[in-house]
Amino acid sequence: MSSSYQNSKSRNDAFTLIEIMVASVVMIILVGLVVHMTSEVLKIWNRSSGKLSANAEARIAMNLLTQDLESAVFRNNGQQWLRIEGPIDPDGNYTDQTVSLKLFSAALDRPDVDAGGAEIRGDICAIGYRLAYKKSYSAPNAPKVFALYRQVVDAETTFNELMGDPEQQSLTDDLNDRWQDSKIIEEENFLASNIIEFKVFVYGDEVKALGEEEEE
Repeated sequence: MSSSYQNSKSRNDAFTLIEIMVASVVMIILVGLVVHMTSEVLKIWNRSSGKLSANAEARIAMNLLTQDLESAVFRNNGQQWLRIEGPIDPDGNYTDQTVSLKLFSAALDRPDVDAGGAEIRGDICAIGYRLAYKKSYSAPNAPKVFALYRQVVDAETTFNELMGDPEQQSLTDDLNDRWQDSKIIEEENFLASNIIEFKVFVYGDEVKALGEEEEE
């Protein structure tokens, strides 16, 4: 009698096939919802992280550009102290964009020691900016992006090789390879990505030479 009662109780405590199937379906739905929610959260996180990273790069680029322009050196000695180069091909990818900006400035992040550990004297450095569309890093499948690059030449090299006649008559790569665009856009000079437009507007007043008389 007790044995029959125990077998009946065991059968009543067991799960039926339908109950197991229903539980499995509910579990699959719950897991699917969790996976979907996790995927959406990760997408939002990635977008937010990308925006934060882009904003940080933009702030750094603007701060450096502002500092370089504020401490830029200009002298009225017949030499070039600032050069802005426009698009080579106005109908190409750089339409209405400034290709490069070259100037001399007391860069706050200038190198203070050379490769051998010796102190680098001076503070005026040659600085070059360039917007380029190229691979973001060295890899066969690396995507091409618009990025802003900034090159800082140490003060001693600037003084010895990039200033004075004839080097400073024209800040182009014809006289010194340190002004070459290929040097400016090296990976180590990467400043900020996803920048599709870089413009520099120069404002000035026309100054009449001393002793010049207006024609009546």
